[in-house]
Amino acid sequence: MASIRQAFSIMENVSIELLNEDLSDKEMKKSIKEHDILYFIGGRPERLIHVIEEKGLAPIIKDFQGLIIGYSAGSLALCNDCIITKDKDYPETIVIKGLGFVGFSVEVHYEVNIDADLIPLSNERKIYSIPNGSAIFSKNGEPFKVTNDIYSFQNMKKESCKGFDQFCFE
Repeated sequence: MASIRQAFSIMENVSIELLNEDLSDKEMKKSIKEHDILYFIGGRPERLIHVIEEKGLAPIIKDFQGLIIGYSAGSLALCNDCIITKDKDYPETIVIKGLGFVGFSVEVHYEVNIDADLIPLSNERKIYSIPNGSAIFSKNGEPFKVTNDIYSFQNMKKESCKGFDQFCFE
């Protein structure tokens, strides 16, 4: 929580509140409506998706007019398909249903050694792979800008996207 407070300390008049899953549905919905930014942190995306669905928060988040930030697992959960690639926590790559707030999938903490898993998955969906230090911005569920380099996987091909590269978003 301290690192999140520090990250937003440059903004004036920002209050930060952590929504704990032990809060009631009503308390969570009220808190979401009272804030200008929703920040979904990392961790286990399947757990985040479960809590959002269990608490009935998806419709209120979908209608949210402020800024929504997904970091790591938080960004995975926002996608149509939540792709969880194999790593120390997951022995195999899996695809689960995401929340569907954006019309694409992402691979976070991207490293080139995962390409063999992403290429076949890109036959059914567009995947943006985001290395640490990079970001993708979307509006109305579609990407419109990237910072630093990201990679696009689609139709079993990999393309590099540098800064704002229109071909990546077509």
